Amino acid sequence: MALNLSDILKMDIMDGTEVLAGHKGLHRQVTSATVMDAPDGMPWIKGMELLFTSTYPFHKETAHNLNHFIEELARRNVAGLGVKLNRYMKEIPAAMLKAADDLAFPIISIPFEKAWIEYTNPILSEILNDRSIRLIRSEEINRNFTKVLLSNSNLEQICQLLQHYVENPVTIVLNDTVIQIQDPTINNSSALFTSIQQKVEHEKEIMHPGHDVFRIHLKDVPYVVISFQKDVELAGYICIQESHRRFKSGDLDCLLHGKNAISLKTLQISSEQEHRKRYRNDFILRLLYEKIEEENLTEWQRKAWELGIELKERYVVTACKINNKSVELLYRIVDEMSGDPHLPASSLIGLDKKNQIILMKPIHEQDSPKNDNDILHKVFEQLQQIHIHGPFEWAAGISQQQAITDLQEGYHQAVEALYHGIQIAGYGQTQHYMDMGVYRLFSHPAMQPEIVKFVTQWLQPLIDYDHLHEADLIQTLGVFLECDGNYRKTAARMYLHHNTVRYRIQTINRELQCVIQDTKTKLQLQIALLLLPLSK
Repeated sequence: MALNLSDILKMDIMDGTEVLAGHKGLHRQVTSATVMDAPDGMPWIKGMELLFTSTYPFHKETAHNLNHFIEELARRNVAGLGVKLNRYMKEIPAAMLKAADDLAFPIISIPFEKAWIEYTNPILSEILNDRSIRLIRSEEINRNFTKVLLSNSNLEQICQLLQHYVENPVTIVLNDTVIQIQDPTINNSSALFTSIQQKVEHEKEIMHPGHDVFRIHLKDVPYVVISFQKDVELAGYICIQESHRRFKSGDLDCLLHGKNAISLKTLQISSEQEHRKRYRNDFILRLLYEKIEEENLTEWQRKAWELGIELKERYVVTACKINNKSVELLYRIVDEMSGDPHLPASSLIGLDKKNQIILMKPIHEQDSPKNDNDILHKVFEQLQQIHIHGPFEWAAGISQQQAITDLQEGYHQAVEALYHGIQIAGYGQTQHYMDMGVYRLFSHPAMQPEIVKFVTQWLQPLIDYDHLHEADLIQTLGVFLECDGNYRKTAARMYLHHNTVRYRIQTINRELQCVIQDTKTKLQLQIALLLLPLSK
């Protein structure tokens, strides 16, 4: 990065100079120094010069034209204006100084007695020397960062190398991780990531616009910050705490090389993680779809160990269906479930071929069906609160406990329970396979047409009657059969008078054209009521 005005003003030849206006523009880069003492010299300006003048070109101009002169210099990206006063202008007009302040364009008063060459030659020499040093240093920095990348290093080592060059603590802030070196003020990665985003939007001090480098303050501590991307998305921030010294223009090369190295390493880590997740998910699918034989169990355990998985002896398999979410979001949900504190760390989580989330939870002595229900509700309640997911419908089916060699059966049980639960109760609930009872006999999709036909034959007249008259004949029939045809027990269960129950039973007999107390008829109606939820 080129020298800036702050660097130039620190040179010995600039002793006796004074910044009159535009202090906020002292970060402007300087690549040349020249003199303009002709009124028509503006077209020859190329930008990034430190421009010296005796004020002759504009000493007779009006206040409006003086302001326009400053605006034109700033537009042409001139680094700053060095003026000799007392010969043509005794002082710079206040309006001109204000225009310079508004544009962050530095105006510098220089001693009258020195010749132009006493300024331009040393400044040009310093610029050339700086370029030479920066080129050599840039090659060294690039070589060292490349060496670190090729040596299979981690982000911490890249962070340390960048800290070595900028001589200040360096922190890499990702959305879910903080990699820090000697900076105890930084913790809680997600909160810090959000805090930096807010500071960048509202409270940043731009230092190098071309490279989007800026300064912010966190807990009153100054940080020089640059963002970096993964693919096209914001991946994180590199933060340099200005605790030992201020960030210098020469540090920019180091920061940019560090940014490139960190971006590449982040992309590499992300790619490795994606491959590992894919292999892990493929292994989980094999557990679900392939039969594990006892004689092959050792081989399965070895493959699991290679993926960082410790297989347990027994599992409960849960199949979860989430509505209206893309595969990408489902994988993100799987990632978040993998780190959920409500689930055992040794749980296995993945997506099956139908994009259902499969959870294999190892068995513990204290486990119970109620515990499984509570855990799943807590997990999904927490997921619902994450803004990137938004609200969604979910349902889950839970298998019986299965040995590692019978996971295939557990998977089938979980999926069967899942769709049975959705069919009879909708979303937002869990269904245990062992609670399905006789429904297991009728849960196969091939049974659906016959179920609908049977329920329609026996119960449709009552369904139509209830819909037309807002009655409760279906409910009354169910309770009446459960109470073995006892009118008073039925009335007590339904909080009705027993004569009301008698009237409803007469209506049921009439609508169905049968006698429900008949033993065979009673059995048919009990089966129809049992199948009613499956017919919807």
